[in-house]
Amino acid sequence: MALTDDLSDGFFVEVKAMCARLGCDPLDALKVWFSESIGVFADAKNPAGAYGINQITDLKNVGFTGEPKDYIALTAEEQLPYVEKYYKPYKGKLTSAARLYQVNFLPITIDKVTKPGDILAQRGGVFSNFYEGNKPLDPDKKGYITLDDLRRTLEAAITNTWKVKTGKGTMAERWKEIVTRLGAASATATTSAAVTGMLVGGAWEVTTQEGIWRYQFWGDGSVTWTDTEDPSARGTGSWTVEGQNVKLTWSLSEELWPMPVNPFNQRGEVQRKNGLKFSLSAKRPITK
Repeated sequence: MALTDDLSDGFFVEVKAMCARLGCDPLDALKVWFSESIGVFADAKNPAGAYGINQITDLKNVGFTGEPKDYIALTAEEQLPYVEKYYKPYKGKLTSAARLYQVNFLPITIDKVTKPGDILAQRGGVFSNFYEGNKPLDPDKKGYITLDDLRRTLEAAITNTWKVKTGKGTMAERWKEIVTRLGAASATATTSAAVTGMLVGGAWEVTTQEGIWRYQFWGDGSVTWTDTEDPSARGTGSWTVEGQNVKLTWSLSEELWPMPVNPFNQRGEVQRKNGLKFSLSAKRPITK
């Protein structure tokens, strides 16, 4: 679909799976990201220091060790593991779009501000600095921001007629297409085809105590290796997602790569069949 060409099919598949794990509605999550990144754009950057579809301010806190410019170079699908880690502490409390937005805006209030009319921030009162920095969230100029104000902000974002930054259609039209694509997406996100783009798909440079290798992960569940010093030395194995790890199986060893996979500083462990264990590191280039 032309208005959302920047969002992969896998993105919508994994949004459904992620929200099932977090116990929230995927449409609610997408509404928040649509408002935060003005259209669910992975390259969104706020001058105040917020990045990506969910406008995360502390990337290290969600396990991302690269620079902000590296994070916004990821696709929306590749950002999802970090977004999930951001919301995970609030699992079970993400019962509406406004509650999800609350976690973005003032997460410290998640247990005390639970009803639509409850006040999150107030001029000259509770969290007054957050009120002063976010006055557009109080369109009626009441002097305070409620949970229901967050809901109204989200509804306004998905219905406005501003032009999308790509120049293709309006924000409301992009939202309509996002809803259509989410509805068409399968909720099964543990197959190789679904996770390959988000997690490991493509080429990696892997360093172990035995040398430096080039891995190529394929969507059919296979993975090949090549010795960087001797390209004629190569082999084939398989990869699967098991629990919280990507598992690679070779003829003489197995590897476990913990998730979320970090394209700049991935760590893992090699277990050879002779009993020897050692660590590995891996990285891959980011391509737009």
